[in-house]
Amino acid sequence: MLPAVRFYTYSKRFEEAYTAAMRPLTEELDMAQPAVDILLFLANNPGMDTARDICTYRHLKPAIVSFHVDKLAGEGYLERQPVPGDRRKCRLVCTEKAGPVIRRGRAVQETFSRQLTEGLTEEELETIIDKVEDSGTLDEEQTDLLRNAVDFTKTPLEDIMTMREDIVGVDISMSQEEIFAVVRGTNFSRLLVYEGDVDHVVGILPVREYLRAYLRRGYVNLRRVMLIPEFAAPDAAIDDLFAAMSASKKQFVVVREGDRTVGIATIEDFLEELVGEIWDEDDEYD
Repeated sequence: MLPAVRFYTYSKRFEEAYTAAMRPLTEELDMAQPAVDILLFLANNPGMDTARDICTYRHLKPAIVSFHVDKLAGEGYLERQPVPGDRRKCRLVCTEKAGPVIRRGRAVQETFSRQLTEGLTEEELETIIDKVEDSGTLDEEQTDLLRNAVDFTKTPLEDIMTMREDIVGVDISMSQEEIFAVVRGTNFSRLLVYEGDVDHVVGILPVREYLRAYLRRGYVNLRRVMLIPEFAAPDAAIDDLFAAMSASKKQFVVVREGDRTVGIATIEDFLEELVGEIWDEDDEYD
């Protein structure tokens, strides 16, 4: 049983630490924290896209929400879209300009969650989360983030990987035209490069670098641009793997069971497990 004093300490610690963690980003962007929180709320909660939703679930006063929504819309981070059949409401939709802010905000959230939970047992964390959720000390989005941080430490790689059958890749023996057709037909930022079949992985193709080279010369030697892959077993713990990949600046892991490729995963998959679906510059933003 977690003592009440310790529960209160950790609850306050969460609020204060979250604000402190976000401060360098908000200062760098010259944006108020409520503005960044609004963008993150809209991105993290598909379907909750009105000003009333923000007030209800983020516990922000209507005047504050109205002020920051007007400012975000004026600066091009949000668009207002009418709700069919209800002229009194409008949907708030994040624009492409909001994408970098959302990505960086989610990265801060991920780092913050890992640091906050360091040194606590799983039982203590679950107790804190339950009590915080019941007391209303923190809002729903913040408690979800904390709960995801606990689950993150227990999740094996096979739970988040893209299955073998869904892997998009290129055979290194393909013609230039065939490779370009595969790249053009996907919005992934990295593709598996194999020789013969996906059990014989030779590298990872960074799509952006490939396209730059192809459009400049009309020909790309894949062996010159592809990256060395990271390999891991299906039961690898994603928190340990995430730390190792971050330290080595690897973005892509090939999941192997013996000599067989059973899946792939990216750093983005790891972050989505913690903070929800992530938009990047290669995605289409609704």
